[in-house]
Amino acid sequence: MRRLGWKVVLALGALLAVAAPGVGAQTTAEPTAGPLLTLDEALALAREGSPLIQLARAEVEQASNQVGLGAVGLLPRLSVQGSRSTTTTYVEQTFLNQDPRELRGASSSQWGGGAALTWRAFDGGGRLAELDRLRALEVGETFALDQVQERILTDVVVAYYDLARREAELQVFAEAVELSHERLRIARVREEVGAGSEVAVRQAQVDRNADQAQLIRARSGVVEARTGFNRLVGRPPATPFSVRADIPVDTGLERETVLRLARSRSPAAEGARAGLQAALSGEREARADWFPSLDLRAGFDYTDLTSESGFQQAVQGFDYSLGLSFSFDLFDGFDRNRRGEAARLRTRSAEITLRDVESRIEAEVEVEWARYADRLELVALERENLELARRNVETALEQFRLGAISSLELREVQEALTRGGIRLLESEFEARAAEAELRRLMGAVGS
Repeated sequence: MRRLGWKVVLALGALLAVAAPGVGAQTTAEPTAGPLLTLDEALALAREGSPLIQLARAEVEQASNQVGLGAVGLLPRLSVQGSRSTTTTYVEQTFLNQDPRELRGASSSQWGGGAALTWRAFDGGGRLAELDRLRALEVGETFALDQVQERILTDVVVAYYDLARREAELQVFAEAVELSHERLRIARVREEVGAGSEVAVRQAQVDRNADQAQLIRARSGVVEARTGFNRLVGRPPATPFSVRADIPVDTGLERETVLRLARSRSPAAEGARAGLQAALSGEREARADWFPSLDLRAGFDYTDLTSESGFQQAVQGFDYSLGLSFSFDLFDGFDRNRRGEAARLRTRSAEITLRDVESRIEAEVEVEWARYADRLELVALERENLELARRNVETALEQFRLGAISSLELREVQEALTRGGIRLLESEFEARAAEAELRRLMGAVGS
């Protein structure tokens, strides 16, 4: 009995160590092949390998490509042109008081070139407003990238600790199998000495096989979770790796701090603010249509002509020009009014969107905070329940050996211990998932 008691105590102690948060990795029933992958390494893999993050980065690059002084016409435009032509002439000329003249194969050539510099000196500030709008759109795409990245990284955190939970559950189920083996051994001993029945032995075998089947199903779940995790971080699905079978939860978050940071740093809110800024710049751009435009132009042209016929056999010319042009549409079919009204409507929509995003963020914080706080309470409660269940198993095994309780009663106590371990792991996982969602709302998943 002394040997049996120490075996049970050690087994249950290992179970508690796996279920407790913040403890180092424990040995599972089946060692996981592959190197240890930390959460920071997993997040780095997702940042580089996630297809969704890569697509969002491409959108940011496209938006950045649209921003520039030249893209909105703030820089002058310089153009050059050149030409060359050759002409061969066959002509017969008859004069009134002169002898006839005949030219065969007389050639002439002409080439020229020029350069023109144009620049719009004034347009009512439309180009500056367009530049501000494009910059705001670029900022909006950057925050859209942040939203995608924070969402993917949150999924990585949740998937990582889901895998850790499954690994820890393997240990719980393995300990349940160990206890079932011990129960079967005791049942056989009792049958041999005449204190037990064959039915109790068979029932112990059935329960042990059920525990082993549960362990096998849990192993399949670990493989499935590991494969899905590899796809999430952009790795080949069969890449081997292992994780620490513990789920640390930060219990130091404060609701007011989370809400304040979510309002000020959330990528969704920042993106909505950038959208409003782009809409306001669009209004300025539309108002610029009510101002005239003023263009400056400077040019230079050169011409060189040689001819074997005619009175002028060689001509060279240089031309310089400088001009100023003014334009304004007196009537355009009320199109300026339409564009101005459309810009104001876009601004109004952007304001509504911003208010909606801010309200949605506050609502999400309230929901996730309630879930986070509730799960922290559950973790403390389930940890206490698990300790009580452990003591019950110790007592029940002794009573079963002495014949004070039946095999079914021992099984109920054993199942309560297993359920308690699973519930604790689920509560820790749900608390960690709620923490990850709160950090996403704050824009700080990786911190």
